[in-house]
Amino acid sequence: MDCGASIPQEGVRIGEGVKWSPLRCAACGAKHLETRRADHKQAEGLIAEQRKKQEARQAIESLQVPPLYRAVTLDNFELHGDPANREAQARVLQLGRRYVGLWPDVPDVLLVLRGGPGTGKGHWAWSITKQLTQLHALRARVVKLADLVRRLRASWGREDEESEIAAITFFRALDLLVIDEVSRHAFYGQNIHQHLYDVLDHRAEYQRATILTTNESNAGLEDVLRPALVDRLCYHGGILEFGSLSYRARRGGER
Repeated sequence: MDCGASIPQEGVRIGEGVKWSPLRCAACGAKHLETRRADHKQAEGLIAEQRKKQEARQAIESLQVPPLYRAVTLDNFELHGDPANREAQARVLQLGRRYVGLWPDVPDVLLVLRGGPGTGKGHWAWSITKQLTQLHALRARVVKLADLVRRLRASWGREDEESEIAAITFFRALDLLVIDEVSRHAFYGQNIHQHLYDVLDHRAEYQRATILTTNESNAGLEDVLRPALVDRLCYHGGILEFGSLSYRARRGGER
């Protein structure tokens, strides 16, 4: 880097040695400083990248992905059934890729995945959740409605463990929440509307992405969500139809 030009220097005795300055001409000194800054910036970038990877690994681990869904992705989602079902599934995949690409500005803050058993709702939801968590180190969870209700109810009168407000706050604050198997029968026919409302209404107000999976008809969905949440769904989101043909029934596999 140094040009080798002769430059006037001054020496300062330090102990038995002498410190000479400047070591370089002005032009070489500027280049040296620029190189050090570039090296420092590169090192900071590598540290930030490693930190991001570590955060993503921890976020993925916290998802506790079931073995059934560890390998699923949008790319290995197989279209199946008659042309109508395949067309619905193709739309589903297109929206899924758009959902990931637009994050966090997703088109539907509250999205319902609807289809018969085995149509691929779980595959789609876990694929989206894993990919977004990997890319952005999200705080995300996929939870069955019955398990969400059990966790909220378990806090009643047990302040020594997790309080009710702490449990509700946990689900409200997640970057992405997927509630699976939203059904009138999710909790043995008991009234669970208030639990859903406490979580979903707050998430809609703060524009935090929420995905529900269901096989309920419009009437059944309205019975579960009730008018206030149905209104939220109409205003903040939509329903993504998965068709009716089960992949499991056709192939004898799991989906």
